Amino acid sequence: MDSFTNVHEAIAHVDTALELILTDRNLHTLPKEIAQLVNLEVLNISINELRKLPSWLFDLKKLRVLDISCTSMDDIPDAIGDLLALEELILGGFDGFTHLPETLGKLTRLRKLDLTDANSLLSLPECLSSMPSIEELHLVRTSALVNVNDAINKLPKLRKLVIDDISLTSLATKPELWNGMQSLTLARTEITHLPDWIGSLQLLEELYIDNNNNLTAIPPEIGNLMSLKVLDIELYKPLTIPNSLGKLIQLERLVLTRFGFTAIPKWIFDLSSLRSLSLGLNPIEYVSYDLSSLQKLEKLYFGYNPRLASQREQIETWLPNCAIVLTPAAAKATASPLEQSIAMENPTSHNITNLTFKTSRNSSGPLTWPELGSIEMWAALDSMKKTEVSQALAKAMGPHVYALKPTSKQHLPRLKDTNSGLVFIAIAGGSFSMGLNNSEKKELIKLTRKWSEESQMHVKDLQNFASPSHEVSVPAFLCLEMPIKPSQGIETIPALQTTRDICLFDPFTAVCYAKRSGARLLSEAEWEYVARQGGSKSWLTIKEHPITHNLPKYFKDTLAKGGVGGEGDMFGLRGLGWGTWVEDGWHDSYEGAPIDGSAWEPKELPEMIRSGAFLSWPWQMDGEALLLHVAHREHQVNRNFPILLARDLPVNR
Repeated sequence: MDSFTNVHEAIAHVDTALELILTDRNLHTLPKEIAQLVNLEVLNISINELRKLPSWLFDLKKLRVLDISCTSMDDIPDAIGDLLALEELILGGFDGFTHLPETLGKLTRLRKLDLTDANSLLSLPECLSSMPSIEELHLVRTSALVNVNDAINKLPKLRKLVIDDISLTSLATKPELWNGMQSLTLARTEITHLPDWIGSLQLLEELYIDNNNNLTAIPPEIGNLMSLKVLDIELYKPLTIPNSLGKLIQLERLVLTRFGFTAIPKWIFDLSSLRSLSLGLNPIEYVSYDLSSLQKLEKLYFGYNPRLASQREQIETWLPNCAIVLTPAAAKATASPLEQSIAMENPTSHNITNLTFKTSRNSSGPLTWPELGSIEMWAALDSMKKTEVSQALAKAMGPHVYALKPTSKQHLPRLKDTNSGLVFIAIAGGSFSMGLNNSEKKELIKLTRKWSEESQMHVKDLQNFASPSHEVSVPAFLCLEMPIKPSQGIETIPALQTTRDICLFDPFTAVCYAKRSGARLLSEAEWEYVARQGGSKSWLTIKEHPITHNLPKYFKDTLAKGGVGGEGDMFGLRGLGWGTWVEDGWHDSYEGAPIDGSAWEPKELPEMIRSGAFLSWPWQMDGEALLLHVAHREHQVNRNFPILLARDLPVNR
């Protein structure tokens, strides 16, 4: 398939252009030239402020896949029913439409309908019940829907159903046409129990039951799902899990989070096909030799569990071909299995013979580039000198790196690594006050005075975690322009990819990806330095005071424009509000924190994130808006977050 990301290049290959990806281009209208691409099969115009679709778009009769999410539309036109070849349709993304046209019923080939973040949609159209081609339906954060149960009961031939973050209270009688279901997700609902009939879905291969806080039991009938390959259950309270799950002999991946286990349940050792086992946030005290029966295991995740640190070497002996994720790790001179696994999986991508997960920051590099010693020093250079330094920096980084047109207010060097496809910006060094200062503390108290009790407690916690405020000097470094997106070589390492075009990584995968990209995670100080724009900026919003800001519009703008930053931004970075893993180990305050911008006691795997507000949108309660404050920091060990990578400046010039 000839795929293009540029309209003019696609037009130059008008007969063979089959795919055009124009996501996140700050478009307000679509180029009319696209109408010439009569053979186009895939069109992605998501994350653009289009507001409406041009009539000529519906003349592209060969379109099979259309993604028009996050385009600020208040209405889906009836003409969408004219795209008779359509097989996949992706809508939503906080657009304002309340209904879908009944003309969707004309799309007799439509196989997949994704309504993620269609949070204004009130109901699903009646025509869906007469569309036998629909096999996959995504209902994620479609909070206004009032006919979810009725709609899913009528949908014929569903193979995959994703229900996530919806006020679904029950699944009553078994839908007649669910016998062919292969993948079922029930996450963040209000379900109190799972019906026994789930055990009758004999073709089911994937079952995700995450964060259903009202759930009171796991039905033993799940043990009857003989085709099941993935079972993911993450809870916020301990529940008894039935031994019948030991009959799932085809199971390859098992996630059991927060079940209160003090030992691995014995039935798990009967799962002879298991390749991945995650037992994060369980207070497991001891692992028995029975674990050695799982010789197909490739990844074993315990997360943060000091009780098991002394058993790590023993577990590695039992499972020599398995990557063990267990922090804190016992001190040892040789490389851990995690380090070895990265080296074995991709030995030629980068020099990782001396791989370490602690910070590899080289403080000598900034001395080679005095022009980037401070924002003031860089600003004093004329444009010719800035271009000269940018090109020299690219050359020093190797033949696979070249300079791009700067986008920041200060025209800082912007460099693309063709090996990884990643774009980095050279961040000029500087000093700043890190943490909550007194005026910010007073502002937060005043801001949340009439907010929920939770938000007020959040402020109290933040006052401890982000204090005392202290001066930090950050040497110049290279920072990724925006968090990793699915298109940036992510297929070699598994990651959870969101429909908002941002990848979320667990700690293990975050480290793997950083190392394979020849990079590292940011230190906490580096993150806050760029988030504060090198100075005293307090909020990750366009306006300084979020209570007066139109947050829904802000979030839409973020999707359309790629995030805060870009043209006019001090550093030209985008998407800081998504949050990111950082290298530093967790500390309850800044007492004794380094003042040189380095990571503070970095761990084998990251355990702290900075910001992350956009992942909580739309707010469940007002307190989550506090994640937009640049001083926000949070201890996390078993969740998925974006990553924003860093590199050191080259030592030689």
